[in-house]
Amino acid sequence: MVMVVGFREIGDCVGEDLIFVVIQARFRGKWVFVRHEDRETLEMVGGHIEKGELADEAAARELKEESGAIEFEIRPICDYYVTRNPDEEDEFTRYG
Repeated sequence: MVMVVGFREIGDCVGEDLIFVVIQARFRGKWVFVRHEDRETLEMVGGHIEKGELADEAAARELKEESGAIEFEIRPICDYYVTRNPDEEDEFTRYG
């Protein structure tokens, strides 16, 4: 399986196309990582955008849920996409 990750300008992926958010958070000058409940890895905060939720709302919710953050500012950096098996029959792309 081949995966390709790409980046786009903010707003290039809109509405139903957006599925995920990833938050690069810093606290007291250090990057914040969380342990994924199903894996033994440290990862950036992130998750699915729920139905009826905007990407900024999902980012704030995920940051609160996964890190316990209370006061913060969310600033979009970019839109991104992940394509699995480009140019193959089972190709699919997901946006965040």
